[in-house]
Amino acid sequence: MIPDDQATTNTEAKKPKAAVMAAAVIVDNLGLAAILSDPAAAKASIQAAIDGANPKRFNLAVTVQLSGNSNIISVDLDFGFFFGVTPIV
Repeated sequence: MIPDDQATTNTEAKKPKAAVMAAAVIVDNLGLAAILSDPAAAKASIQAAIDGANPKRFNLAVTVQLSGNSNIISVDLDFGFFFGVTPIV
């Protein structure tokens, strides 16, 4: 694991930005499966970094909104009555 801004010739080197991209793909797939709501906001919240106290630890955080089922439904129905047209005499 190396910092995002470090140059390398090692094709196997891992950087935090690669983890962010992988997490974004997961978020997109969960959004398509209707498990998450607002995948764009979730992707914008992704944060990844090498731990400052432990360089062998990688921290990844993402805030998501789970979609849910609606067990309670509220409907407002406005109605009136039509009594016909007033006859012209």
